Amino acid sequence: MSASKDRINRKQQIEAGTDKRTKAAAEAAAKAAAAQAQAQAAAYSVSTDGMTLEDAVASSVYSGISLSDAYLMACVITCEGGNQAVEYQLAIANVIINRYLNAGTSISSVVYANNQFTVVTGQRFQTVLNSEGPNASSIQAVILALQGAEAISSDYLYFASNSAYILRYQDKYPDHIVLGGNTFYKR
Repeated sequence: MSASKDRINRKQQIEAGTDKRTKAAAEAAAKAAAAQAQAQAAAYSVSTDGMTLEDAVASSVYSGISLSDAYLMACVITCEGGNQAVEYQLAIANVIINRYLNAGTSISSVVYANNQFTVVTGQRFQTVLNSEGPNASSIQAVILALQGAEAISSDYLYFASNSAYILRYQDKYPDHIVLGGNTFYKR
């Protein structure tokens, strides 16, 4: 009888511990969701010449790009070149849109494609995406891109650091534009 009671008590202790861990995980998930919602709300309210990200999506020259797609683009741009000039950030937005228009099924499929925007695998990207939000200049670049502004033409689908371009791609893909520390090129 004592062994049976011990098993029951042990089972109750395990269940109580599991309940505490489950509750803690649920609370952490709720906090993360609230932080992401706050970051998105802040990003959505940034205005460029009176236009917000939400306005830009609603009046975009491109169909099929949602507000969450625009937010995702701004987060990628913040991590890829958030400290660069808006023209450079616009070129990154152009590359994402160009790939979407050429072969992507969604902005998300373009951004998360294997070995493309490698920043998406890093912790910094997760922080920007889930709590910090994109910077204002990256949002501005997305707004401009959705309105049809181009820093590069629609046949530029790739970019790499200047040194990587020279070492790996220059001979194969001679058509290029240098912006900031990167080379944007056609294939």
